[in-house]
Amino acid sequence: MPNKRLLLGYYFLFGSIVFPALLNNEGVFLEHPELFYSRALYPFVLLVVVYMLVRNLQFESFLRWAFVLNLVLAVLSFFWNVVQGNPGRPENVLVVSDRVAFLGIAVFNISSRKIDKLVVSVVTCLTLAVYLSLTSFIIFAVVIYLNVFYTNLTQGSTKVRFLILFGLILLVVFSISFVNSVANQVVVINGNGRLVDSINTILYRLHSVLNRSDASQMARSLMKDEGTRILMKKPLTGEFLYEIKCFGDSGSYIHNVLSYWAEFGLLAFALILGFVISAMWKNYRIFSLYQDSLAGGLLFSSLYMLLIFLFSRSYAHDLLWICLGATVSYSDKFTTDGKN
Repeated sequence: MPNKRLLLGYYFLFGSIVFPALLNNEGVFLEHPELFYSRALYPFVLLVVVYMLVRNLQFESFLRWAFVLNLVLAVLSFFWNVVQGNPGRPENVLVVSDRVAFLGIAVFNISSRKIDKLVVSVVTCLTLAVYLSLTSFIIFAVVIYLNVFYTNLTQGSTKVRFLILFGLILLVVFSISFVNSVANQVVVINGNGRLVDSINTILYRLHSVLNRSDASQMARSLMKDEGTRILMKKPLTGEFLYEIKCFGDSGSYIHNVLSYWAEFGLLAFALILGFVISAMWKNYRIFSLYQDSLAGGLLFSSLYMLLIFLFSRSYAHDLLWICLGATVSYSDKFTTDGKN
């Protein structure tokens, strides 16, 4: 059984999301009750399910199998998209990309052999590149590097620490030079094949983003403006499903962490951030004190989740709840099992 403080926190979070969503939606809920379930109730179903998985399964094995399963589904979805002759990205590309990246980081940490870590990171990078998920690809690469840098900084020899620091300096210099080159002109890789086409598409989109001419970026800017207007109008309570009333579309919300504030209100937003930061801190303590690989995996997976939601994802995605459920449940299990 979870400890009483955890249960009380979940109950309080549940109330801060569900009741304002019911009362503060200006009638939209009556037309779209399924969205009330998927956006306000389903997160707590996920929290309970993930808690049961962490407490009752060998969670490391579960993460490995989940990673493999999501890779297989991603490959099948990709080839089905090719067979259908669709030149664009497969459906649910953001959900698939985030889950593969999240699980990839976790499996990277719990893998003991260096070759396994290399295979996991390369396969994940290739999947994200083929799926044309620019933000997921960049943040995954950043988190993996920070993961390696931190691990070697705290556990490696002086020589390894120096090499890692030198590599970081080179990476920063290369990144600045690369971004400047892409911003000034479209960079194209010569070659044939879907992977080369995918990489060139990512490079073209990066050029468009840096020059503020990307269609998706401009559409998100309009959504952000409307969401900001709601925040200014109702900073305490927000307005659940305001995007349907404003745009007639359940996907036209703010594409960053402020979407939680706009939809659920200030209290729920503060509680969610509090839960995330607290869970990350507890797993950091377990990882740093006991070198627990699973705690490290959940810590850096949480860092990926936090960065992706700060810049690009919204309350409609379930990754935050999966990640939160796993980190909170594991730190609770570690503590109640008497290891801390």
